[in-house]
Amino acid sequence: MSNRVFRALAAALLLVGLTLSGVSAGGWATISPDATNPPQPNAGETFTFGFTVLQHGQTPAGWVQTPKFVGVNTVTGERVEANASGQGADGHFVATVTLPSAGYWTWQVELTDLIVETAPQALVVANANGKLPNVDTATMLAALERMRGEVRADYEARLSAQDDTLRGEMDKLSTKITVLQDQRDALNKKVGELTAAPATAPVSEGLPLIGVVSIAVLAGAIAGFAMTFLGRARTPVAGPSNGSVEELTPSSGALSTR
Repeated sequence: MSNRVFRALAAALLLVGLTLSGVSAGGWATISPDATNPPQPNAGETFTFGFTVLQHGQTPAGWVQTPKFVGVNTVTGERVEANASGQGADGHFVATVTLPSAGYWTWQVELTDLIVETAPQALVVANANGKLPNVDTATMLAALERMRGEVRADYEARLSAQDDTLRGEMDKLSTKITVLQDQRDALNKKVGELTAAPATAPVSEGLPLIGVVSIAVLAGAIAGFAMTFLGRARTPVAGPSNGSVEELTPSSGALSTR
């Protein structure tokens, strides 16, 4: 019984350990842009934008599905999306992008498999002739306010998603803990029943094989001895002189001669 208890406890600890490790592993990533990306692309011109997805900020995550480049004009709110495909090293992706208007934009990468921790980054888009757009105070303040709102909304969405994930994991853990508690109570009940039972083991109803063989040999020896003794008792006894047979009479005990 003790072995069964130890096995049950080991399985329970392993289950809880695996579950907790799954929760602590998390599912987030950072985005590292290529140094060769154009710092100021021209409006209306197609350019390539490369980046690397790093799970937990360290491990290249080439297994993610359909990462997406997202550009947002900070003044007008115009949004441009472009799917990226894997290219080169593990976790490296490239998107082909065309931003239609000059101005101050932000870029970020969206993933369906991991939560992106990298906040939207600023990107200046030049005019078609390569000149930078004019900046006035009102435009800059409006851009800053829009960026602040986007960042806030982005982080609120991330926190909400993380909160939902954690709540789901907590519900699963609660269910598993309930099951383990029921198993523990059943084990405690079984241990109590075994403790209350008599300590002496029941006597075996059958005899061991060697005991049966020994009894058979002894019975055979006794039977042989008895047969020999009876055979000797019935054998006539010859007289010492004339060959007459003497026998005992039950009444007198004297010898009679025939």
